[in-house]
Amino acid sequence: MAKKRKEPLTIDEVITTVENFKKLINFMQQNVKFWDEEISRADKSFTDIYHFCELRYPTERAEKTKVCKLIHDIATVRRQYKDLKQLYDVLRRMEFIENPNKTNKFNEVCNQVISKGREIIENKRQYKTRELHELWIDTIKEEDDANGYEQ
Repeated sequence: MAKKRKEPLTIDEVITTVENFKKLINFMQQNVKFWDEEISRADKSFTDIYHFCELRYPTERAEKTKVCKLIHDIATVRRQYKDLKQLYDVLRRMEFIENPNKTNKFNEVCNQVISKGREIIENKRQYKTRELHELWIDTIKEEDDANGYEQ
């Protein structure tokens, strides 16, 4: 069982995670058709190799090695695209992946989280005392000293 994280995520970690997830989703959406095309090309290449071996069986060792290397190279590339496609298929369970309106909403929400996180980081929280000014005397003096004010 995984250990629970004791500290909460920092705002920077949240922003980075959301940015990276948004990039991942957009990357996958833009490339899934290409991956399908490459998988199809690899399958057609295997058919070509199959028929080559059927009709012109290589008898020389160098020819056999060449065919084996070709199978290996095509299979390696095909596996890479197939693995990415499998991950995409898992992500498709999130309804926004293939629905343009929901994808736009996803991107909008991601952008809002990123924007709000940056706003939080840039604008450190400040508080203006209402009643108990004596609690903040040291803070006010430090701010005045930093700003060059004298009392």
